[in-house]
Amino acid sequence: MRDEIFTQYQKMRARIQYWIEQGETTKDKVISYLEEDLE
Repeated sequence: MRDEIFTQYQKMRARIQYWIEQGETTKDKVISYLEEDLE
């Protein structure tokens, strides 16, 4: 179970890092993404 959570976390980090690199991330975008993921 922990491995699965860690993998999800790594994917999330990678996606957020990608947004930052693309210059298209905002705090709101990240938060809404996280909220979607937690439902």
